[in-house]
Amino acid sequence: MLRQLEAEGLISRIREGTGRIPSVYAMPRLINITEGRSIL
Repeated sequence: MLRQLEAEGLISRIREGTGRIPSVYAMPRLINITEGRSIL
């Protein structure tokens, strides 16, 4: 599911996961809307 969302551009990977540490994802459009400016 995450791959599909990333392929559609709805989420972006902020930090790559390694070993037991998971990847960190963000929804750039939602963040930009709530901040009122382009951040991601």
